[in-house]
Amino acid sequence: MAGGNGHGPFRMTDPAVERFDQFRETQYKRFRWTPANARFFFVYVIAVPTVIYGIASYGDSRYKWKGALKSDVLDQKTK
Repeated sequence: MAGGNGHGPFRMTDPAVERFDQFRETQYKRFRWTPANARFFFVYVIAVPTVIYGIASYGDSRYKWKGALKSDVLDQKTK
């Protein structure tokens, strides 16, 4: 059977791993707005979603999928 059987701890603790864990758990306390953090925020929170939305809305308004027959043209710009 699997089990401890009183043979001691099965989890070895590494001081470097414990220090890294402590650092990651309290990282929010040391956060500062730097130019690099602001750039990262702008690119991934503002610019990327805006570009994805623009591409999606362009494709959504360009093609008419609803009720299309095989012989119908899907592209609205070619009419």
